[in-house]
Amino acid sequence: MLSTIIVDAAGDRHFLPCSGVLIHRRLVITAGHCVCLPRMPEPGDVPAPAVSLSYVGPLRPQLTRAGELRDVALRSILDKKSPCARTTLVTASRYKRTKGGVPGAETTEHYDSEILIHPQFEVVNGERGGRIETVWASADFAAILLKKPVEFELTPLELPTQEVTTGADITLVGYGPGDSPKYLGERQLGESHITQLLRLETGSVIFKAEEQSLPDGGVTASAASGDSGGPVVIKTRPGVLVGITSVGAKTRNGRKVSIFMSAYSHREWLNEVLQRADKS
Repeated sequence: MLSTIIVDAAGDRHFLPCSGVLIHRRLVITAGHCVCLPRMPEPGDVPAPAVSLSYVGPLRPQLTRAGELRDVALRSILDKKSPCARTTLVTASRYKRTKGGVPGAETTEHYDSEILIHPQFEVVNGERGGRIETVWASADFAAILLKKPVEFELTPLELPTQEVTTGADITLVGYGPGDSPKYLGERQLGESHITQLLRLETGSVIFKAEEQSLPDGGVTASAASGDSGGPVVIKTRPGVLVGITSVGAKTRNGRKVSIFMSAYSHREWLNEVLQRADKS
C-alpha cells in the first residue's frame, strides 16, 4: 500500500492512497497518477487535428491522442510537468495463513524510497458530452525504489513474456474498499475478464474489463478508489504480473469499467528499473 503526501504550490497538502506490487525486494510498481498531482492545461497541450486510424493486426484500431481528445475541453493533465512526489510511504505486507487456517499478514513499512516516473506518462482529464472523465491515459506507471529491501522472504511477481488476450479471466488486487463495508487499507481480490484490448500510438497497450453479470447473480469485480497501481494477474497464472490498475470509470450506459496498463507493452522500462534495483 502506498501513502503519498504532496504539497502543492499554494501550500495545500494532498493525500494520495494507492496500491502497488513488489516485483523485486527493493522495487514496487504502481500507477504514475498515484504520486503526481494534476496541472492545468497549457496552450501547447491542445492536440493537432486527428489523423486517420490504422487497422493492422488484433490490437487495432490504434488510438491516437488527437483522436481521443477531439471535441474534448481539457480540464487537467498529469505528466512529467506535473508536481510529483520524490518519496512515499510504502507499507509492504506478506499474506499467509496461520496454523489455525486464519488469514494473516506480516507487515513492514519503508519510509525511505525514490520515485521513478515512466518518461511517457500522461493522463488527461477533460469534459465531453457534459461529463468530466479520463479521456487519455498512456504509460501510467511509476516505480518506487526502496533504499532497503523488504525484510521478509517473498517470491516477487514475474514480468509477462506475451500480451494478454481478450476474454482472458483476470484477478485484480487492491486496497480500495469499493462498494464493500471494508476499510481502505484492507486488501481485496476480485475476478473479472478482459473485454477489450487497445494499442495507443505511443506504444502503450491498455486492456479493459467492463462490469458483467455472473451466473450466480453477482457481478464481476471493478476497480475503485484506492485500487490504482494494484496488480492484475491472469487467473490461471497468478505469479505473473500482466498489468496494473489505471482508471475506474463508468460507461455511457452506467456500467462500471476498469482500465489497466499492460505490463508486456512496457516491459523494456520495467526491465530497466529492475536492473536498477539489482545494482542498488
